[in-house]
Amino acid sequence: MDVTISNNSGQKAYFVLWGCTNLANTEELKKTARWCYYKLSSTSGDSVTATVTEFPDPGSGADDTLDWVPNLYTLEAGGSFTIKDAPYLYSGNATFSFGAAPKLFKIVHSWSNYSKKIRSPYFGGNGVQSPGFMPTDADADTIFASCEFTFQPEGSGNAVWADTTNVDYFCVPITISVTDTDSNSVSTGNLKTGKNRKDVFSAFTGLSSDATYSAFSKLVRTSGGSNIRIYAPGHGITSGTFSSTYFDAYIDEVWAYYDGSTDAKKLTVTVEGTFAGTYVGWVNAAGAFNFEGVGSFAKPTTQETFLCAGGPFPTANNKLAAVGARLGAAINRHVLEAHNKQPYCTTDDFYLIAPNNYYSKLLHDNLSAVYGFAYDDVCTGSSSPLLHVSNPSSVAIDLAAWAAS
Repeated sequence: MDVTISNNSGQKAYFVLWGCTNLANTEELKKTARWCYYKLSSTSGDSVTATVTEFPDPGSGADDTLDWVPNLYTLEAGGSFTIKDAPYLYSGNATFSFGAAPKLFKIVHSWSNYSKKIRSPYFGGNGVQSPGFMPTDADADTIFASCEFTFQPEGSGNAVWADTTNVDYFCVPITISVTDTDSNSVSTGNLKTGKNRKDVFSAFTGLSSDATYSAFSKLVRTSGGSNIRIYAPGHGITSGTFSSTYFDAYIDEVWAYYDGSTDAKKLTVTVEGTFAGTYVGWVNAAGAFNFEGVGSFAKPTTQETFLCAGGPFPTANNKLAAVGARLGAAINRHVLEAHNKQPYCTTDDFYLIAPNNYYSKLLHDNLSAVYGFAYDDVCTGSSSPLLHVSNPSSVAIDLAAWAAS
């Protein structure tokens, strides 16, 4: 499989493609996995070779770190290159910084017990610190973004998983296209026709006087007159720019409605795939949404709902997590109380009533097949923001053009 990276952003890009040396989904595999990167023979031409190379150990001292910023590759505006026969890269991430290198990208020790100086048994006792995006981080005003890219064996062949996630923030448009050996192609992250980076920012700043959604305009971060990024609301809550109670009244209404007193006030959730089944639930006397044979889902906070994490959202991969994903999606889209059969997939009805995740709505207005929140792949069908392509022949990562901003 070949991988082509094209820089049409108009800015010089600093980048690294990094991930794990092997699948790390069990305790034992985590012990053998190592953080690594694609070591490239060049960043020009159509016959670049990539070697999966472990990041060096940061040093013997407890607080030693290894600054990797000087080792980032660069790609000039208008430049492109193709990696021929790319090797496997697990849990991969392509990190790009535009116009300037990030201030932070380093290899650090990871600890099981720092006070006793016991290093983690996983990933060789090391970790990777990529640029931070929050207002207190060193790279708060650096224009950078990443996309997720994994290439690994699947059955008797191989497969690619890729997405241009915006669940934390939007900064720049990146498009990933994957073509399989039968010449079928899919893509994610495309700007819609006639749209550019500045349009995405303008969609948010234009809400400053909106009677319903003005709060979302405060999610935009600028520096020196330049647009830097748009924070997802869950992170806006952390930084103090967005209300921590935004969804509370709606969640209270949903919990009060589904009391199980009639069939209409019981929620039916259908799950496909690994945990396929139809599960019925209602709010019990303890105030938890209980699904028979599955488990209970406590009332989430506004921030937990935006992040689809923490509180009642399970970290385990099980039936309750599958049900929770559909609840989270329905709350973010404001379609849970009105529809007692989930998932409800009439997209024209999403985001019509406040409160809703208007951040996600505006991203979808400007970009195709992207994540606006973690469970935004519920109901997406063939236009899923997560690409999964078996037997791929090529991947193209396009740092798309964006207007001066």
